[in-house]
Amino acid sequence: MEIVEENVKILIENPLEKEAFYNPAMKIVRNLNIEIYKNFAKEGYKFLDLLASVGANSIRIKKDLPFIEVYANDVSKKAIEFLKNNAKLNEVQINILNYNAKNLDCYLKEKFEIIDIDPFGSPLKFFPYILNFLSKKTLLSLTATDIATLGGRNSETCLMRYGI
Repeated sequence: MEIVEENVKILIENPLEKEAFYNPAMKIVRNLNIEIYKNFAKEGYKFLDLLASVGANSIRIKKDLPFIEVYANDVSKKAIEFLKNNAKLNEVQINILNYNAKNLDCYLKEKFEIIDIDPFGSPLKFFPYILNFLSKKTLLSLTATDIATLGGRNSETCLMRYGI
């Protein structure tokens, strides 16, 4: 299936599959983030998409802010294959990493001016794993795909899934 989001084409088998995920409802968040990054970013800045999945966010960042070096990480090998193909399809150069976010700092020694964390659930559990990536001036973008649960619609589900 081909999905077009703004100036990016994304190929994916099933958008809601957990291993290679694309959430069309988060397009508005990606749009907003890009506008914020345009006002913050300078040439030479580095961007880390900690949980990149098929690359919708990373590829859009690279296309809209080509002067930023983009790093896209995901633990899923299936998502990484889609990410590689989507980067090639959109003719962008991205540093693609296939590591568990908990261990990424063992392999990557860069500092980033922009870090995006968009998990299914609370992004707070990933905080300890990005501390080594913070520069003196880092903009953190924290979003949560499972926003209804985190917003308190069902407090029992929230407690069960996220411990909060």
